[in-house]
Amino acid sequence: MELEPRGARPALGLQVTLIVLVALLPVVWLVGRRTAPAATSTPLLLGGAATHLQLTASHLGLGADQPPEVTLPAGPGSTVLIEFPLPEGRTPPYQLSLTGPDGGLIWQVVRPDLPVIEGSLQLAVPASLLRGGRNSLVIRDARGMTTSLPFLAR
Repeated sequence: MELEPRGARPALGLQVTLIVLVALLPVVWLVGRRTAPAATSTPLLLGGAATHLQLTASHLGLGADQPPEVTLPAGPGSTVLIEFPLPEGRTPPYQLSLTGPDGGLIWQVVRPDLPVIEGSLQLAVPASLLRGGRNSLVIRDARGMTTSLPFLAR
């Protein structure tokens, strides 16, 4: 005399597996939601020659009396294209930092190499990231050698 049909056991295992997977779905969704970065505008590093603002290295660095000026464009999605030289004799990887008038960090990236074309680099920065006042682009290499390229944003 048989109490259960022959195929009952595998069907029960499948039901339990499905219930466990459905129960874990909200947990997976919450973990994925917390680990995904928020969508923000970030600078883009390009090689090229056209420019809106050209920075030059100075032995005075942030103490330069007349740093170049840029008028921040108005409107959503506007960008400032910053062209700057890569100091010679530097050792990769490079750390590029963009700091605001208060000295606070606006943006930073570490790159093993930089796309240098004709001795200069271009950085397309969303205008919404820049604030009025004395900003600077700081380049630091693997040996800790630092070059600061200041500019005024208005």
